[in-house]
Amino acid sequence: MTDAITEIYEEQQRAACDITFTLPMPSSKINPNSRHHFHVQAKIKKECRALAYAVARKATTWRNDVPFPLARVERIFFFRDKRDRDGDNFAAACKSYLDGIVDAGLIVDDCFRCLPELIATYGGVDRKNPRVVFCFWKLKT
Repeated sequence: MTDAITEIYEEQQRAACDITFTLPMPSSKINPNSRHHFHVQAKIKKECRALAYAVARKATTWRNDVPFPLARVERIFFFRDKRDRDGDNFAAACKSYLDGIVDAGLIVDDCFRCLPELIATYGGVDRKNPRVVFCFWKLKT
């Protein structure tokens, strides 16, 4: 996707969802296929969880309808280059982010019962700002 198309796609997604925010691309060290020592991974996961907590708290301070008991979550990945990526690995690397979002009180839990639609989407290439855009829709219970 070109930069213009990427921006249009991202704006359309943000306009359609209830809550959206952006987090940096998770470190490759917490990718499920990485072979880093668990102490290194634990430190990075803790930092990711704390960052997601802070960003989610800021995004929900003015809302009175959180936590969402049932939600659809879409994670839109914008990569630094055009290499082929394994979507499952990047989705799994965002687990710490989801844990921080649960800690912040945006969603009740990150289980299938509360998140029946947990989607990972390729957003395109952004060489200057690789990131993950989280979009949340509150579903009717």
